[in-house]
Amino acid sequence: MYITIGLLVLFGLLYGYFREKAGKRALIFKAAATSMAVLAGIYGALQTHRLAEWVIVLGLICCMTADVILEIQFIRGVYLFGAAHLLFILAFCQKVVPTKYTWLIFGGIYLCVFLIFRDKIGALGEFKRQAFGYMAVLAGVVAMAFTMYLHLQSNMALLYSIGACCFLISDCIIAWSLVHERRKLTDGVLILTLYYAAVYLIGSAVWITR
Repeated sequence: MYITIGLLVLFGLLYGYFREKAGKRALIFKAAATSMAVLAGIYGALQTHRLAEWVIVLGLICCMTADVILEIQFIRGVYLFGAAHLLFILAFCQKVVPTKYTWLIFGGIYLCVFLIFRDKIGALGEFKRQAFGYMAVLAGVVAMAFTMYLHLQSNMALLYSIGACCFLISDCIIAWSLVHERRKLTDGVLILTLYYAAVYLIGSAVWITR
């Protein structure tokens, strides 16, 4: 399965190179990169035969689909990513029960993000509800991943936690770029790097049993 890492990097680089030159046709490379995480997840699910792992695979498929939809209809893409995060939460809940620490982590993340963007909430306009809802499920993924790590102390849970954090940071950079109306190359590179790291860490964690 390690060849999927190289292919993910290759497809990611091809997407970055052709994004401006080929327009929406370059999205095939974006989805292909995420499909490597899906393949890693499927491999793990076939090894473990557990429902939770297949739920995670379904979440990764939602991410792969959202990769394309996000560039065509942004809000629908956000809904798909939100669905993916809900599936991740559902899978994590099959591995560990939420505790008081889950809610403390969730509240801390949500409060921090709110404080960072509090001056720009008005710029969200009619999409405030979607933004607050999406941040809730994203914070929920991170909180559940860390709860799992605190409870299991396993490599699998560690990868889930790092992947969830990569998702959180990547999406915060996207939000920051949108509300400040800036399109910097460094932002785009960082967003894609963190995003692909997130999906691959989550996908590869499926087949790590310790």
